[in-house]
Amino acid sequence: MDIYNKKVIADFIKKHPQSQKPLLHWVEYTEMAIWHNFADVRDTFRSADLIAKGLICFNIAGNKYRLIAEIDYQGGNFGYRLRFDTRRI
Repeated sequence: MDIYNKKVIADFIKKHPQSQKPLLHWVEYTEMAIWHNFADVRDTFRSADLIAKGLICFNIAGNKYRLIAEIDYQGGNFGYRLRFDTRRI
């Protein structure tokens, strides 16, 4: 998958440096992935949740962070909209 908006990821890592390792791991797997549907996403990331048509919520670092992304399965594009949320524990 081609990830758009990598700047959003880089900015998040700057703000939350402890997220760097798990996020770069997520980026690595995502860039290698070939997803045709949500089931393919779940094969790669078991904790991913479909929250709306085309919008996936990924739990990063044991659900410490959430990344919400839009996926275009037909075009092989990922992350037209990327948004992060931090969990307060």
